[in-house]
Amino acid sequence: IQPENSEVLYNLAVVNGKQEQYKKALLRYDELITLQPDNLKARNNRAVLLMKLKRYDEAVDAYERIVKLQPDYSKGWYNLALAYRKLDKSDNSLYAYTQLLKLDPKHLNGLINASIILKEQSRFSESIALLKRAVSAKPTYWNSHFTLAETYLASGNAVLASQEIKLASKYRANYEPIQKLAVQIEKAGI
Repeated sequence: IQPENSEVLYNLAVVNGKQEQYKKALLRYDELITLQPDNLKARNNRAVLLMKLKRYDEAVDAYERIVKLQPDYSKGWYNLALAYRKLDKSDNSLYAYTQLLKLDPKHLNGLINASIILKEQSRFSESIALLKRAVSAKPTYWNSHFTLAETYLASGNAVLASQEIKLASKYRANYEPIQKLAVQIEKAGI
């Protein structure tokens, strides 16, 4: 099929992607981007497919181009951070999360993911500050409390870790990772 209409080309690429014909979808997005270089939706969908294909270097390039075209595109910064993380480029990922959080200060996954990187770098106070923002943004979100409990435990504060794991358990009962962390915290507090 040689569609001349870019909307048809876009729709075909979307259908190919949904049918898990990723390489075919990529070719269609490439063709569409050649016709419309500033088509952000096509660029983003293409980058998502690159992530699904585990072509992370290419996904990083694609997302970098997206945020250059539209620096206030928070989804682009979030996905760029995820792609960098897949490449074990924590500092680059943290930079992308920082840009995301400037645009969307209450982005829960951005707050949590950035805090995990900071925890891994033993930057506990910065990690805890982000997680407190996540808890403030959505107090009943179990994962904010869970990650805060992990961070308190890593920083050596079993008392605060215990408080947070109880909240995580309250908002997501009978979840095995929470139960396992609760046991670790209990052992650390002894």
